Amino acid sequence: MIDYKALFNNAPNPYLILDSSLNIVEVNQAYLNATMTKRDMLLGRYLFDVFPANPEELEANGVSNLQASMNDVLKYRKADTMAVQKYDIPKRDGGGGFEERFWCSVNSPVLGDGGEVVLIIHNAQDVTDFIQTKPESNETHESLKVHVNHLENKIYQSAQSLQEANRKLRIANEAKSTFLTSMSHELRTPLNSILGFTQILIRDVSIGKEQKEELGIIYRSGKHLLNLINDVLDLTKIETGKMTLHEKTFDLYSFLREVSELFHSRTVEKGLLFTMEKDEKVPRYIKSDEGKLRQVLINLLGNALKFTESGRISLRVKLGNVTENSHELRFEVEDTGIGISSDYLEKIFEPFVQVSESVDKTAGTGLGLSISKKYIRLMGGNIEVVSKIGKGSLFQFEVLVGRAEASEIEVSQHSRKVVGIVPDQPTFRILVVDDVLESKKLLVKLLKNVGFEVNEASNGKQGVEVFESWHPHLIWMDMRMPVMDGYEATKQIKKTELGQKTVIIALTAHAFEEERQEILNTGCNDFVSKPYVEEEIFMIMEKHLGIQFVYEDQDLSLLNVPKNLEAILTPDNLTKIEKELKDELLNTVTTLDQEGCLKIIERIHVANPGVASALRMLVDNYQFEELDDILNKKSSLEK
Repeated sequence: MIDYKALFNNAPNPYLILDSSLNIVEVNQAYLNATMTKRDMLLGRYLFDVFPANPEELEANGVSNLQASMNDVLKYRKADTMAVQKYDIPKRDGGGGFEERFWCSVNSPVLGDGGEVVLIIHNAQDVTDFIQTKPESNETHESLKVHVNHLENKIYQSAQSLQEANRKLRIANEAKSTFLTSMSHELRTPLNSILGFTQILIRDVSIGKEQKEELGIIYRSGKHLLNLINDVLDLTKIETGKMTLHEKTFDLYSFLREVSELFHSRTVEKGLLFTMEKDEKVPRYIKSDEGKLRQVLINLLGNALKFTESGRISLRVKLGNVTENSHELRFEVEDTGIGISSDYLEKIFEPFVQVSESVDKTAGTGLGLSISKKYIRLMGGNIEVVSKIGKGSLFQFEVLVGRAEASEIEVSQHSRKVVGIVPDQPTFRILVVDDVLESKKLLVKLLKNVGFEVNEASNGKQGVEVFESWHPHLIWMDMRMPVMDGYEATKQIKKTELGQKTVIIALTAHAFEEERQEILNTGCNDFVSKPYVEEEIFMIMEKHLGIQFVYEDQDLSLLNVPKNLEAILTPDNLTKIEKELKDELLNTVTTLDQEGCLKIIERIHVANPGVASALRMLVDNYQFEELDDILNKKSSLEK
């Protein structure tokens, strides 16, 4: 297979590729040599910002003629061969000023499927030496003309080859999109169950502190895996430079502690020493993209762990330049691993390149450092690496972060655990339609735990049947199922009068915006992406049903609920609790043991979620006396 990129870059003649807005998208080495520029100075910039006209030299009209030629190419969609032009090119030796060069240029369009100009190939043959010898003979003039014609033919042939390569690239991109769409679903669906059940276990009061810490590590690792999947599945966004920052205020100290905890146990397993050093001047609260900063550190620390068999791994954070509105944070990740050769250092930030030549090619995607570099640049910084074979590596980068205060951290009740439904609301019937048993079981358990009436179906056809007989208020609809998928099921339900009033929330493992728009077009009211966190589920139900939830550690006085919970804790409801459980709860209440009460209420919750939610509200607010009165009164009535 022909490597067009290598062919282009190693061509002896200078080439420049522009988009239809005359922004530079690619340049070969011969062009860089001819203009004494660096690739980073050119890529992505407007051609005539990089090479402006010299206002002091009116005879150097090459720039204006080049602009006219480019406009003709865009207008007529044909190649344009320019006469020899005089250019005053800015000197790149740091001394300032311009130097005189003569170029013979050919500008050739690359057309898209619709005949529009998508690229322009600019070949600037440097004929300065030839012109400065003042060739005046007709023979020399004809020789130059033949040479120009030959160049034009070569450019045309190259344009045709590039157009064919673009066609093949479009076909490959379509295949890639189809593959990524499928992989999105296959990867996200099991991860949804892993993260979901981990959340449920973390919030189980019967689980000890040590186990919860271990579950927390599993959950954070799962979230990181999800972030990696998102990056791989969203390669289009990375390739087109459409990434954006999602900045918010967060606690940097807690952030660093979490990252350190994630790697501490893993370094201990390998017999390594892990240290995290933070300069005392580093601010605690900053405004930045927490997710991207986390991924950069995890990528760098993960590589350090992978390539270090003995010694230590260090994470250091220092404060750099400080302005009125921002801080410069400097991060260092150092290891005593195998090191990276000097020749290989130039390649490691390219996509799909492993950090070490000796690494197993199956170990990772090779995207980590490439993504990290893009993220760091988005955050206003740069990354450098120093390494020596057999001694280890030191990665250094800086980012600009905003100043922030603790009061700016968003504290939402939705980030707290939902423990029940506020009393005196309608009874909401919820239908879960999903063909994956684990995913369905997770959501059903989550909803039943807070007191919803829940029914379930395993495909779209069953979902429509349950809807017709049970009339749910809200349907959680997986979109990719056998027999009948969620798209068709939604359409059938929304055709009915009752269906138009029924809220349908799509559950999708698709990562691309176009699929999400298609979902909404079928009639779904909203969607949630897998894997989800339970807060998302309850937030969207609150949004569409107007339901009020009871949150952990919430002050009852802030809720619109009856002060006397006897409306829920009626004799009929309390007699549904097993006598042994109720007696056990009463004994625990008398000792004012809140944790013990909550453990018993969790057991009551299995069969009586509504009653359990009301009991939990009293215990959460330390209303033991009222709870004791209610339980004693009801117990005496049962005798």
